[in-house]
Amino acid sequence: MKRLYFTTIIALLTFSINAQITTPQKYLGYSPGDDFHLATYEQLSGYLELLSQESDKVKMFDMGPTTEGRRMKYVVISSAENVSNLDKYKEIARKLSLVRGLSKAEAKKLAAEGKAIVWIDSGIHSTETSPS
Repeated sequence: MKRLYFTTIIALLTFSINAQITTPQKYLGYSPGDDFHLATYEQLSGYLELLSQESDKVKMFDMGPTTEGRRMKYVVISSAENVSNLDKYKEIARKLSLVRGLSKAEAKKLAAEGKAIVWIDSGIHSTETSPS
């Protein structure tokens, strides 16, 4: 189950990324999901940061500090066009979520123009090795 989980996450992260991008195997020194190898938070964060520098399809953001003072980050993965228009799609999502002042026609127009946004966090604690 762990192997499938990590393989899926890495597949999502490397989806549609060009060949010149550093592979997880090259960065980590082993294939994700290999027996007796588990990437640390720091390794995964470092790899995601590297992807955000190497690809216009990945962008890393800082959400702010955790209760322990560490930086909490999140990553957006999409087409280069979608990533470059991220502020536009965030604003559309904001307007649709608030609903106030939107006519049915305006809401339909925004829904057609916007993009689906999916949040994946797997609900794990920092010391756990598989999602809940």
